[in-house]
Amino acid sequence: GESESDPSFFTMKNNKGETPLTRAIKSLSGRQVVEALLIGVGGQSAALNTNSASQNALHLALGSEYYDAAVILSILKSSPTTATVVDGKGMLPIQVACLNSAQHEIVLAIAIVDLPIDLGAKEEAIIRDGFGESWWYLLCETDDLYVDVITEILLLCSHPQKVALCLTQAGGEDDSQIASTCATSQCKLELRRCLRFFGRFEFVGSGGENHVLGVQKFDAIDYGTREAPIQDGKKVNLYCFTDAIGFS
Repeated sequence: GESESDPSFFTMKNNKGETPLTRAIKSLSGRQVVEALLIGVGGQSAALNTNSASQNALHLALGSEYYDAAVILSILKSSPTTATVVDGKGMLPIQVACLNSAQHEIVLAIAIVDLPIDLGAKEEAIIRDGFGESWWYLLCETDDLYVDVITEILLLCSHPQKVALCLTQAGGEDDSQIASTCATSQCKLELRRCLRFFGRFEFVGSGGENHVLGVQKFDAIDYGTREAPIQDGKKVNLYCFTDAIGFS
């Protein structure tokens, strides 16, 4: 209607301090109603609008009282920035999701929209300012409970993107930390595994040496496959042939 074409309609509050979107979430109106209230700039502003507890629409939908997976995914799609904002208790949406044991798909979706890289740019790692706290939280503060989410995200990434995610930094200039060094044990293992050659070899030394004409030899550690890991790895030599004739 005419009122809905006015952006201020979406953030207008009733006598309880609720926007139309907040009211829809609290009354469990469902995905279709929520999506209608997320349209355009006004809808995005409504998603980011906070209540007296500094909760935005995503925080609210993730709470146990109003939890609705379809609504959560609609909010993430319409307003990804909601995943980056803390509430009055200093909690990110990903923390609320984990605290309330949200299903795997919801935790994964929040982490993806809040990645510190542009997942669509495969050729290079494009860093997104203001994003990445959810990734850091899953890596370093969940005691490996969500290592499967970490693994799924890494499988979506190109090699440059994997490197960038492993080198994600958090903290100020004086106390910044790198994700790969601060991640919990199983998450750290997944970060190392994703950077290995064919998922199993770690190169050692400065580089390959000429073995014979047309062949380079590389020193490496073989950690085996995920199905048949080699404890502590074993030293191996990998040979790189410049052409198929030399290999045969």
